[in-house]
Amino acid sequence: MTDTDTATTPAKWRHVVIRRPYGGGLDGHFLAIHEEHTGSDGSVSITEEAVAAQGDTIEELRESLVRMLKALEAPVKDFDSYGPGPTS
Repeated sequence: MTDTDTATTPAKWRHVVIRRPYGGGLDGHFLAIHEEHTGSDGSVSITEEAVAAQGDTIEELRESLVRMLKALEAPVKDFDSYGPGPTS
């Protein structure tokens, strides 16, 4: 057995745009930015609530906003497509 046989993929996260159901929206939905977490076992979940831009410095806040803006370039995902058990 080699080291690569026992190695796992590190967990990662990214911002994603999520379409969430809402009775008052134009089409019954609204969009929000969430964090999508991919575990080392390949499992994928999102935060239950939308996330805010934050940082300890202006530069960290800027980086957070840039990551969020990058999420706008990817396809919108449906909240319900993640199944039960989003993380908070």
